[in-house]
Amino acid sequence: MDKKYLMPLIYSAILAAGVMFGISLKELVRIVQIKRNGCITAGEIFDIGYGRGSGYKIRYRVKNQEYTFTASTLSQGEKLKVGDSVTVIYSPRNPQKSYMKKNDSVAAIALVIGSALLLIGAIAVECY
Repeated sequence: MDKKYLMPLIYSAILAAGVMFGISLKELVRIVQIKRNGCITAGEIFDIGYGRGSGYKIRYRVKNQEYTFTASTLSQGEKLKVGDSVTVIYSPRNPQKSYMKKNDSVAAIALVIGSALLLIGAIAVECY
């Protein structure tokens, strides 16, 4: 493959990896902050989205107030279905900030993959 066609492809891959790295790092920081000071409650899956807006739609209650959020379907373990109970960790200061306990590792995995892709891209640029 000609070098003039390969370099834009490499730069595009580096850009995509950088975006993935940044988003996953932000999500991981958010999860760690909530986990450090968070409260645990039970939540229920009330819908599962597919395609755009995909993920587990989860509702939970804090002080008689209902909150909802969408959790990634990339969680490890069994596939969940509507009506299943899940553990939700939320911020006591802002109960709307929450995540599903099973999704702890999704952001960390994305961060590792993004980092690896950035490293591979940097090596590829250096080699060409």
